[in-house]
Amino acid sequence: MSQLFAVVHEADADFTTATELADRVLVEAIDWLDFDSLAYQRNWLSETSAGARLTWTGIAKHDREPERRQGLEQARNQDHGGIAVVVGLAIVERESWLICGFHPEDNVETARLESTQTELGFDPRECSHELTAHKDELAKRSPKRVLKALTQGIWEREQRCWQVTPLEVLRKNGKENGLADFLLEVRERFAPRIGRVDADGGIAT
Repeated sequence: MSQLFAVVHEADADFTTATELADRVLVEAIDWLDFDSLAYQRNWLSETSAGARLTWTGIAKHDREPERRQGLEQARNQDHGGIAVVVGLAIVERESWLICGFHPEDNVETARLESTQTELGFDPRECSHELTAHKDELAKRSPKRVLKALTQGIWEREQRCWQVTPLEVLRKNGKENGLADFLLEVRERFAPRIGRVDADGGIAT
C-alpha cells in the first residue's frame, strides 16, 4: 500500500526540490526500490483537503536561528492523523541547496564558477551557508543572485543541481545549510515506512 507523506512548504519550487531529493534518498536506501516503482510506494501530499498549500503557521521565519528548527520539529511531532510530515529547513534559502549541488558542465560554466568564487572570496558550493538572505536579490551574497550567476536563471539547469549531482556530494556540501540534515531525516524517518533500509544505505564512507 502506498504511504502518504505530507510536505509542508512555502512555494511550489520548495515542494519539487524536497520531494525529488527525498525520492533519490528512498531509492538509495532501499535496495529493491527503483524510480519506476516509487509511485506505488509513496504519495506526496502538498495541499489540505480544502486545496490550500500546506504551510507552517505561527512560527517566526528567522532562518539562521536554531529556535525555528525547534519550532518546526515540535509542530512536526504533533498528531497529524498518522500522516508523516517531511521537514527541511534551508539555511539561508532554498537556493543554497541548489548552489551546493552545482557542478560545471562545460568551460563556460567553469568560468562562471571561478568568477563567482573570486567575487565572493570563497567557493559558494562548499560554503553556501555563508551567503546571506537579502531583500535585495542583487546583493553580492544573495543566494538568489549567486544561483542565477551560475545557472543563468534557467530552471532546467537549476534542476540538475539536485537531480544529477551525487547524493554524497550534496551531503558533504550541505552539512551546514540544512540539506544533509534533511537527507538524513528522510532516510531515518520515511524510508523504514516503505521497506527495510539497506545497512549501508548507499552512503559513501
